[in-house]
Amino acid sequence: MTKWEDLAQRIRSHKVTNYEGQPIVIYCAGDRGKYALFTLRDMGYNVVAFADDAKDGSTFYGLPVIRPAMIPLGSYVVVAVQTVETQRRILSTLRGFASSSIGDFVYPKMMARLDALYYALADDKSRDVLYHVLLAHYEQDSKHFRLIFEDRQYWCMGFLEHSKEHVFVDAGAYTGDTMEDFVRRTRGEFKEIISFEPTPDLKHQARTRADFLIKHWALPLDSICIMEAGLGDVDEKMPLIMKDSDPNGAGNSFYDLVERTGDEVDVYTLDEFMETSPVTFIKADIEGYELNMLKGASKTIETYKPDLAICVYHKTPDLWEIPEYIRSLVPEYKLYLRHHHDEYSETVLYATVL
Repeated sequence: MTKWEDLAQRIRSHKVTNYEGQPIVIYCAGDRGKYALFTLRDMGYNVVAFADDAKDGSTFYGLPVIRPAMIPLGSYVVVAVQTVETQRRILSTLRGFASSSIGDFVYPKMMARLDALYYALADDKSRDVLYHVLLAHYEQDSKHFRLIFEDRQYWCMGFLEHSKEHVFVDAGAYTGDTMEDFVRRTRGEFKEIISFEPTPDLKHQARTRADFLIKHWALPLDSICIMEAGLGDVDEKMPLIMKDSDPNGAGNSFYDLVERTGDEVDVYTLDEFMETSPVTFIKADIEGYELNMLKGASKTIETYKPDLAICVYHKTPDLWEIPEYIRSLVPEYKLYLRHHHDEYSETVLYATVL
């Protein structure tokens, strides 16, 4: 039996302790809690509240936040925090409740699809990444992330061949850091960059960086387009949910879980936005909306088969749903998996037909 077969068997046999349809409380009203809510709601589970001492009395994505000491008896607690060690510590304090991590709750139900993903990956390193990502959850030990860490996020696969015809779509531009990397790696020789960033302050910073790059590299004035908008599966307006804990705006998102009040942002499909224009490279880090973006880019992907670098760590099912969807559009895509952080974050799926 291989190490993967052994792990798959252990995960399949793992039973979520005492879950019998109880209402679910997510422990931690932060990024991981947000992603857990997206995952559990998408899978049809009844999430009723978050538990978080620091945010007691507030609401988070439309749900009340309570102190952990006030979790109602009979609830099922799903722990979703940033580090493996914190997860392990919290689970040890919940002895009066049925509880599990978000990974333990979801993975046993989806092992057949994870197994299919393992054998669909194009190289041994990708398979090793998947093995250690799952093992980190199963053993609650972050050493597995450190074993597979790789730097040069978005550029580690060497996809970019020298070409003056590159059209780069940057979904989730933040302050334009990836855009700048692209310019430097192409030595300023490309056709166009189209960046999408829905947060106004971040879009302004990205525009400032783009103007500097245009001047520094003597680029055409229209070579970098910065859109104050998001990408999704339909053209619409959606509420931008601001992340108060990060003054820089990292982690702001839009997701159709809350009442549509307050400021809204434009969301486009890439197919409609680009129309018949070719695209050679798409990068997406958009806070759990990556699959929606891909669905709105299906014609573009089928027609032009661009290289892809898509984050698959926000919502737990993204790890298998995104590669499944990409291969359904273009079966000849070769799929690679890399991990760029020493904890849960920054697992990226790369796809190329080369």
